[in-house]
Amino acid sequence: MMGDTVSDFLLRRLHSWGVRRIFGYPGDGINGVMGALGRIRPPYEGCSHI
Repeated sequence: MMGDTVSDFLLRRLHSWGVRRIFGYPGDGINGVMGALGRIRPPYEGCSHI
């Protein structure tokens, strides 16, 4: 079994600071955070630029 990742820690810390919704643009550099979002499940809003 794998331990917590930096992304897991980051999302738990954001939650402890009161962050309840996360906005982001998925891509290669954020895949670790996207994986943690799937495990921890805070509301995530995908964004794109025009």
